[in-house]
Amino acid sequence: MAKTKAHTRYKNTDGKVVPGVTTILGNLGWNKNILVAWAKRTALAGEDPTKVMEHAGAIGSLAHYLCECHIKGDEPDTSDYTSEQIEKAENAFLGYLEWEKMVKPEYAAIEMKMVSEEFQVGGTCDFVARINGELVIGDFKTSKAVYDEHIAQLSAYRKMYLELQPKAKIKSGMILKLDKETGAFSHHFISKGQMEWGWKVFRSCLELHKLNKARV
Repeated sequence: MAKTKAHTRYKNTDGKVVPGVTTILGNLGWNKNILVAWAKRTALAGEDPTKVMEHAGAIGSLAHYLCECHIKGDEPDTSDYTSEQIEKAENAFLGYLEWEKMVKPEYAAIEMKMVSEEFQVGGTCDFVARINGELVIGDFKTSKAVYDEHIAQLSAYRKMYLELQPKAKIKSGMILKLDKETGAFSHHFISKGQMEWGWKVFRSCLELHKLNKARV
């Protein structure tokens, strides 16, 4: 597996490239203050923020990949990663295994790439699974915390999934945070009300994205 995944290009039924959910949220500086503060602290500590972020991104991508391979029964290829990246990704994966043992999810979809024809946006959700008798859409995260951006992202995925699967009944979401240092996990259920709030946030970001593209 390549250390840096190629940027996913989403296309609608006419073959036109549409923006991704994370691109829309990222380009508008969502959580910008948090990132700026982190970059300042990192630089003051004598480290290059860009390299640190790339390193963390590689660990997160590998952790996602290990979870996906396990669920699908595939053999992972970690040859493009450093020993430190593998070690930390495997820590996160151990957290996933503990969560899986406890929750026993029944997967309906894994790494599902979607495009909304209604809203002209694309995205890839980590999983859709039945948990405790209810269908839940979820994301794996190796970040230090769960941020509002994550809720907006997951809410957009839910809307897109329901567009493709209108008979599905997904009221809530889940963010599964996997600690790449300790191997611990914490799962955060996102309520229907939070999902509705997140969708309003994303719709607003999408409209701003369109206005930005249309400016003269």
